[in-house]
This record gives sequence, structure tokens and C-alpha cells, in this order.
Amino acid sequence: MNAGSCGMETGQNASTSGTSASTNNAAVKEIPGFYYDPDKKRYFRLLAGHNNFNPLTRENLDKKNAEKKRLEMLKDNLPNCKPQNKQNFSLCPLQRRLQNGQLTSRQFTRYAQEQAVSNFNLTPRKLDNFPDRYFDQESGDISFLQVDCNLRNILMVLSDDCLSRMWQGTITCDRSKPRMMTLSNWRVLNIISNRNTKITSASWVSTEDSEDLQVIYSLSGGPMNLIQLMKCPTEEDDHIHITYSYESNHESAWTCAWSPNPLIPGYLSIGSNKKALVVDTISAEKRKVFTNHSDVLAQVFATKNPVLYNGTRRGEILGCDLRSVTETRSDINLRLRQKVAVCSVRLLKDENYLVASDMSGQVKLWDLRQCLCVQEYKEHHNRHSYLPICLDSTENILYGVGQDRYTRLWSLKEGRLLRTIPCPTPPSPINPAVVYSQQWHNGAPGGLLLGVQRDLYWYPL
Repeated sequence: MNAGSCGMETGQNASTSGTSASTNNAAVKEIPGFYYDPDKKRYFRLLAGHNNFNPLTRENLDKKNAEKKRLEMLKDNLPNCKPQNKQNFSLCPLQRRLQNGQLTSRQFTRYAQEQAVSNFNLTPRKLDNFPDRYFDQESGDISFLQVDCNLRNILMVLSDDCLSRMWQGTITCDRSKPRMMTLSNWRVLNIISNRNTKITSASWVSTEDSEDLQVIYSLSGGPMNLIQLMKCPTEEDDHIHITYSYESNHESAWTCAWSPNPLIPGYLSIGSNKKALVVDTISAEKRKVFTNHSDVLAQVFATKNPVLYNGTRRGEILGCDLRSVTETRSDINLRLRQKVAVCSVRLLKDENYLVASDMSGQVKLWDLRQCLCVQEYKEHHNRHSYLPICLDSTENILYGVGQDRYTRLWSLKEGRLLRTIPCPTPPSPINPAVVYSQQWHNGAPGGLLLGVQRDLYWYPL
């Protein structure tokens, strides 16, 4: 008998207590301190602690089951991979409906894109490693990826237990390999960072000049908390310029955002403990925004109205009119409610709609005119992590990585789950970071870029 076995055999003659499982896959009763192995048809004792050699613990069992599920999904995908000609053939019904006037060109584009996403091949291509002078080969993981508005540059954050670094890469098309993109011209963005200081938030800043690349980011966790606006290096100017810096002593900076709104140019927002700050970088005026005494974990500026949306730890999304800030409840002109702490907010181009996700895995599309949820996106996994939800440039596809390390892509319009992509590597504590686009700059084909640990993978459409 196995050393971890409690000697409880199960067979066709089930006991009257109902604790045994029959061979016809009947429901198995859970017994505290034991788990049932469906292959061996036997209960085994769970060992407390991790001091024994190869202990049988709930964590190890969950890890084993997760890896089994991942491998099964990858195996099931192999016979279902559709050749490119078959994918094109499946578009024929859509093309006929377009020619008959049953679909508009916009609807045809959306349906074709959704169909391509639902046929994603789950076997990726690994990209070449990037040069790294700041991390040894055993530490540092990719924790964040974002593409700029021109779909030309990638912003990447690498972090380990003590340090964070940002990298900038350029998207190019590999002409020698069909349906393949590459990342080149990697530049490390040197930032002021002490040990034990982590990048808590980073994003590209939209500017009128497409060649003017700027990044806003927040540093927290060390003796000095900083929010900085950085001008990235270019081919003409290889230097990095800090165009604005704000120091927040003794206050954690959870998130930050830069205003693209011409009505409030040069405005910076900071999500902190129990409050949100709005700083006019031109006049150096600083104002506190009412957040109902809750930490602010996600922020976004509107581009047409002078409004800042704050997602709080209490699960509220608060819209604040910045024309007259009084630091009271009267500042709030909109209040939405998620289930638990809000970890991501995204405004659509039609700013009557906002996508939000929280730390329970709830993802919703809100109509801001009615303060109503008009669509919900199921099967996103999150229990307690800060996980972003993203939109592609066409705003047809919503996507994000769950705490189970699976990437999910939904139809924004219909809420359907189009594709679930397992992580290409075995389970680890680090979640992948992903970026999806229908088409990239320089003619690079559409697809999904995934970064996990120290590697980058490419899933072509």
C-alpha cells in the first residue's frame, strides 16, 4: 500500500456512507484531510506541511491537475488546427451576406475577426530572446506588455523580488517567414530605482507627434515613491529625458494616468492610499479627489469631457468632474458598483461605455448614460490579483489573462468567449502578459504576443 494511502478502497459495492466512488464516474464525496484519485480509485491522506520528502499536499495536487488540464487542451487542439485555406473558405458565407446587403462592411470585419480569433492555433512560435544587461539568467520575469497607439512599439516591464526595469522594442515584419513578426531595436529605459522598489503602473502616453514616444510610470515600495513622465529614446536622440517627476513620500502609488484631454492638458492623476491626486504639471497645482476613503487601484481620463474615473478597493468606479474639485461627495457625477476591488478600467472610443474588471473575475461593460451593465464577460479567473483587461485597437476584441494563467478573448459586442489559450509553459506563480492586435505596424500580421517568465511567444492569426 502507498505510504500516503489511508487504505480506503472503492469499487462497485459502494458503502452506505456514500464516501466511495463507483466506476461509472459518480460524484465522489470530499473527506477533510483526504483526496480521491480517480485513476487509482482510492482515497489518499493529505500530508500537512512541506517538511516531508515529496509531500502529498493540496497545492501539489492542484498544480498537477492544472498541468494535466493544460496538456489536454494543447493535445486536443492539434487535430483541430485549420489550414489557412480552410479558414478563408469559411469566410465565404460572410462574403455572400456582405454582397447581398445583409451585412455592413463594419459587421463583416467584426465577424471575420471574431472567426479568426476563435481559430487561434494554440501552438505558438517562440521569438528570439532580447538582450538583458540588468538581470541574470535566473531572475526577472515579464510582468507587463503594452503596444503604443501606432501599433509600432512594445513597452515591457521585467520584475523580480527586488527590482523592476522597463524595455522598449520595435515591431517588425519577418519577410522570410509567413505570418511571423519580430521584435527588434530593444532599448532599456533606465529609471531612478532603488532596491526593493517596483514599477506598479506603466503605460504609453498619447501625443500629437507619432514620433514622440513618452511613458508614464509609478514606482513604489521603497523609501521614495515616484511618478515620472519619460521621453523615450529614438533613432535621432538616443538619450532618455525625464520631462516631469512627482515625489510622493510615505504614500504608495498604486497607479497613475496622463490626461489626453485637450480641455485639461498636462494633468497627471495618482491613485494612492485612501485617495486620488490630480496634479496640473504646468501650474504645479495639486488637488485631492474624493474616493470615499478607499485606495485607488485603477484610473482613466476621458478625452472629450474633463472627467477622471477611479476604480477603488471597495469595488466602486467613481467619475469625478475636474472643473470644480471640492474634495467632497459633490465631486462625484457617476458611481458604478463592481463586486469587489476594481483592478482595471478602460474607456471605449465611444466614451459612453466603459469596461471594468475586479478581483473576483467579474468583467462588465457599462453604459455610463444609464449607469447600467449592458454586457458581462464570463469565465475570467481572478481571486485576489491585480490583472488588467485590454481592448484591441479595433475595439472588437476584449482580452485578458486570468489567475489560472489562461488567456481569454471575448467578443466585445456579444460577450461570447471566442478562445481560451493555455500558457505555453508549465504552471508557475508568474502570470503571463499579453498584447493582441488585428494588424501591426510595418505590415506585420495580426496575432497575439505573450510574455511569460523570460520568454516571448507569438500566436499568429
